[in-house]
This record gives sequence, C-alpha cells and structure tokens, in this order.
Amino acid sequence: MSESDGSSTFIRAMCWAFIAVGAVFAIVGVFLWQHDRKFLAEAVETQGVVVDYSTDRSTDVKTNSVSVTYKREVQYTANNTAYRARELGASSNVPQLGEKVTVYYDPKNPGHAMVDTLGRSSGGLLFLAAGLLWALLWVAVLVWAPKLL
Repeated sequence: MSESDGSSTFIRAMCWAFIAVGAVFAIVGVFLWQHDRKFLAEAVETQGVVVDYSTDRSTDVKTNSVSVTYKREVQYTANNTAYRARELGASSNVPQLGEKVTVYYDPKNPGHAMVDTLGRSSGGLLFLAAGLLWALLWVAVLVWAPKLL
C-alpha cells in the first residue's frame, strides 16, 4: 500500500463522514418542516403583543467582545384567556414593548403557541437546504478528488 493509497482512503472516508453529516441535517430539516407545517395547518392565527423579553449575554474570550441577544415574550388571547409564549429564536435587535406580532396557537391546547418569525417558519427548510448542499459538495469532492490526486 503506497502513501497515496492511504491518503486517498482517508479522503474518501472523510467525504463519506461529511456526506453523512449533511444527510442528518437534511433529515432533521424534513422533520422540522413537517412538524411546523402540521402545526400551522391546524393552528389558529391571532395577534399578540410583546410584553417582555429576556437577554442573553455571551463574551468571546479571544476578542473580549460581548454579544447580546434578545427573546421576545408575547401575550395573546385565546378563548377569552390570556396566554404568554416566548419565541424560540433570538435577535440582536432590542424588542419593542407593545409591538404587535402574529401568534399561531393550537386550538385544542391554546397554551401551545408559535410566535411568527422568519426563522421559525422556514427553519426546517433552511436545515434541509443546508444539509443537501453540504452533502452534495462532499459528493462532488468524492467524485473529483481521485482525479486530482
């Protein structure tokens, strides 16, 4: 076995590992997308109001820079009862208290809600697309790398 055979085997193994990672991302994306589609198909849309937000600070130890993200807490009404929901994503923009936002809630369980955000409604598709692109990139490397070595 020559040295180039060993490096070629290593490159193929790494490509397959990266393809598997892409496939896992794509599969997770499909499940997230399907979950959100099912929830939204059965959900009731209402208006909510930002009533609070949480702050998360993190410090990069290398640069000593601080980043701050915010999660909105939204109050909405369903069946004459007030509920609160915290958005899953985070933003670097300070939320505006009193801001009106769209909320989707489960009519069978009004406490189960989703605050409408671009990332929340398309997160599954983004995972799916990223996973497929990642896997296809490494399939291309797997196909063309032996020709380059």
